Amino acid sequence: MSIAEFWTLIEQSRGETQTKVDRVNWLKRQLQNRGMEAVLDFWMWLCITRERVNTWDMFGAFYNVFNIGSSDRFMDFQYWLIGLGKKDFDTIAIEPDSLISFSRIRHLIDLDAAWSPSDRESGWSAETSPYFGALASVAFDTYEALTGSDSSHLSEEVRASRGVEFGSAYDFNGEEWNVDDPSEVRDRLPRIFEYIQECS
Repeated sequence: MSIAEFWTLIEQSRGETQTKVDRVNWLKRQLQNRGMEAVLDFWMWLCITRERVNTWDMFGAFYNVFNIGSSDRFMDFQYWLIGLGKKDFDTIAIEPDSLISFSRIRHLIDLDAAWSPSDRESGWSAETSPYFGALASVAFDTYEALTGSDSSHLSEEVRASRGVEFGSAYDFNGEEWNVDDPSEVRDRLPRIFEYIQECS
């Protein structure tokens, strides 16, 4: 499976289904039909793609737009970004500050008219939230279904067969900076900074 085929699957899954659960199940069926090599390739491309948005600038954008500092939530958000499809993902990956320009991001913020900065998730359902951690289960569950082995071996097999090493999901790429510092936010994420000022 090439990277282009990976993106085709991601985008087809969105067009073929209505919910995140259905989308995950659709992808599992596709991989199961294609066999183990496709499972390994899917996981490889998913991890490589997620690495592109596992950065300090993206974390700063996520933190300042949603006021959420959880690393686990940030990882779920990274998978959600992948689920948007290649065009939107590439735009945001290249320029994290563009996050606030996406209408669906503003819609998430506006879902609960009474949201407070300390509880911005209160208006989200599992379906509307900017989280799609279940996307990782596509490879894990299909691997287990095809091999009968625990999915903890999946990354090891990808390393051995594809020669790809994955960094820790909790070690962000790029220059570390203080995402709470308004002056740094202004310099690194000017559009998001302007949005914060408008809302304050």
